[in-house]
Amino acid sequence: MIFVNLFKAHFQNENQVTLPLSLNEPANDLATKAETISRKLKFFEEKKHIKKTKKY
Repeated sequence: MIFVNLFKAHFQNENQVTLPLSLNEPANDLATKAETISRKLKFFEEKKHIKKTKKY
């Protein structure tokens, strides 16, 4: 479940969180496709709500 995976998050500081997830994990949890998650993350990135820095 995605909420369980969020507990694996690494809090770098009050403004930065690292989520060690592939796009498939939250997609499976939400019964959608990785492409949908990717588009939503891109949307938030374009709005400057998030910043994607590394690919694991």
